[in-house]
Amino acid sequence: MRSKSLASWLWFSLGLVSAAAIALFVAFHWGYYSLPFAARPLDPRNASLRPAGSLGLAFGIVGSVLMLLNLLYLVRKRFRALTVLGSLRGWMGFHVLTGSIAAALILLHSAFLPRSALAILGSASLLVVIVSGVVGRFIYARVPRSVEGRELELEEIRRQLEAHRRELMTLGVDPRSSILDPRSRFTTDPTKRTGFLSTLGVLAFGDRDAREQYATARAAVLASDAPRASSRRICRLLGELGRERSWLARYAELRSLMSSWRFLHRWLAVLMLVLAAFHVAIALHFGDLWIFHVVR
Repeated sequence: MRSKSLASWLWFSLGLVSAAAIALFVAFHWGYYSLPFAARPLDPRNASLRPAGSLGLAFGIVGSVLMLLNLLYLVRKRFRALTVLGSLRGWMGFHVLTGSIAAALILLHSAFLPRSALAILGSASLLVVIVSGVVGRFIYARVPRSVEGRELELEEIRRQLEAHRRELMTLGVDPRSSILDPRSRFTTDPTKRTGFLSTLGVLAFGDRDAREQYATARAAVLASDAPRASSRRICRLLGELGRERSWLARYAELRSLMSSWRFLHRWLAVLMLVLAAFHVAIALHFGDLWIFHVVR
């Protein structure tokens, strides 16, 4: 299993802290957020928590800024010369973090009760983008990648597979074992499509045949007289070997699935940003926002 980068752990930790803080804030003010719209003006917290209130507007501004910062991942991905700014894996963590916090803050900005048609459309598009992002993150984690986060090409997967086979043989695994057999069904024709439903099933539940083959090989290793350190190393390599074979068998589907999802998610995000821009423009033109009084 690949170790997470320092940046990934940092974004994960910040995400947990932010989620806890937002959850506590919502729980503390749930008495207001649970009120129907007609009753909210009578609550003293309405002045600060309504969309144009001191806190409500601040939530919207910070959420909008985070939505724009979220796009920096695309800039890092587009220009490979920016590797000095960190790995794609770390930037993906930043992308997920800023997108999630931005969505939560936008919901707080709307006070969980969007009223205008534009606000409703924007909230719906935001929800769709978040759901598609969660699905995409699930797919992203299961597409073969380098430690840096770049999607592996077919020949790179083959080289990794062969390197693990050779290392296992040096550790004493019988080269005639089925799990090391280069003629395995997992390495027959990686460009042949195995079906999207089959690939989705493997993504969700794992490869049953690969699990059974790994379990058999692992049991044989643990039952042998090999030292414990060697046994652990062999089992880890067997797990890597199984994942790489599964990747190789479904290479075409995984790349096609990732490409289709990326296209859909990107255009949904564009729609969301357009709606958000209209919402901001209308608020700036017609709204009597407290921030303008502060600036003056």
